[in-house]
Amino acid sequence: TGGSGSKTKRVFTFTAPAAGTLTVVSSNTGGDPANPARNVAVCVGDGAAVEKSGGAGSATPDTNTFDITEAGTVYIYGTGALRFYKIEFHSN
Repeated sequence: TGGSGSKTKRVFTFTAPAAGTLTVVSSNTGGDPANPARNVAVCVGDGAAVEKSGGAGSATPDTNTFDITEAGTVYIYGTGALRFYKIEFHSN
């Protein structure tokens, strides 16, 4: 994504039609784990962001699962430069 993101820049967004599960696979932009840690942040609408470690080395990307508890606009971004390999949503 080229650097730290937010709900308004360097962000992936989609509208979830219902509650469900979001899976995000990401890594650091280099071969080694990011130092300091880089996280994947996910929030729905105006809710608070939930962050999970997303900056593993590129040879072994992190896979994180987020519970999306309601329909709405979902925002996905990194707290630092990350490679995003897969973003997948399944409704309940």
